[in-house]
Amino acid sequence: NTALVFELKRVVHTLKGGARMAGIRAMGNLSHELETLMQGVEAGTVPAAPEVFDAVQSRVDELHRTNADMRNLFESTQIATVFLDRFMIIRSYTPAVKDLVELIPSDVGRPLNDLRKKFNDEALLADAQMVLDRLTPVEKEVASASGRTYMRRVLPYPLRLAGVPAEPAPSLLAVMARLESAAPEREPEVAGEEL
Repeated sequence: NTALVFELKRVVHTLKGGARMAGIRAMGNLSHELETLMQGVEAGTVPAAPEVFDAVQSRVDELHRTNADMRNLFESTQIATVFLDRFMIIRSYTPAVKDLVELIPSDVGRPLNDLRKKFNDEALLADAQMVLDRLTPVEKEVASASGRTYMRRVLPYPLRLAGVPAEPAPSLLAVMARLESAAPEREPEVAGEEL
C-alpha cells in the first residue's frame, strides 16, 4: 500500500499544480480533498482500507477527466494563450501560440522575452507590467510577421482556490485572437456608364 499511496500523492500533487496554473476551482478543491485524505492515510487517522483507496482512485480518475476536458478545450479554441507568472516566466501555453512565438515544451520556465516572436509588439512587456501594477486588462491590435492582425489581451490572473493559498501576486494571462478582416467593399457598378 505504501507504493500506491506514494503514486496517488504524486498524481494528486501534479493535478493540483495544473489546477492552480489554470485557475480551475473544482479541480483545485478536489485535489486538496485528496491530498488531505492521503495525509490522513499516512498519519494513520484514516484507515488504509480498500474502500478508501477505491474512493481516492475514483476522485483521481475524475481529476484526470477534468484535466483532459480543459486541455481539449484549450486546444480546440485555436486561441493563442500564454500563462505567465509575475516575472513574465512561461507557465504553460496553448498549441495555437506556436503560430506567434517560437515555442517548444522545454521553454516552459523561460522568460517570454527570451523567445523569438513572430509578431510586432514593442509594448508587450510594458503592458504586462502595467496589468500587474493596476490589475486591469490591456488590449491592443498587433500585426504578425505574416501580415495577419491579432487582438492581444493581457489579463491579470489571480490564483485563488478554496483551500489553496493564493500566490502573493497575480499571474498573467496573455491571449491573442486573430481578427477576421472583412472583404474589401467594392465600388457599386453603374450600368451604362462609359469610361
